[in-house]
Amino acid sequence: MIQLSITSLDIESGSTPISAEEETRCTWYETGEGLTSSDYQQQISNIENTLRMEVEKLRTEVRRWDSEMDEMQRELEQLCKRESEMDDTCRQML
Repeated sequence: MIQLSITSLDIESGSTPISAEEETRCTWYETGEGLTSSDYQQQISNIENTLRMEVEKLRTEVRRWDSEMDEMQRELEQLCKRESEMDDTCRQML
């Protein structure tokens, strides 16, 4: 198990380093301190919703880029075709 050391304020003795596991246990299980399990679940749910919205924004952006790339590809093909036609015309003139 990984032991992380963090500083937790203790009113009587000042700052006391404790393990992250102890801090988590204190926060979750002592009354009147920290967030409850349902609070954490709500935070997780909020984060998941935010991430879903961000992913959807990114997907929309990717679709827009794909559409722009398709349009640019069509324009490039048209330009290549015109260039070829112009080359043919120039050869005929010579």
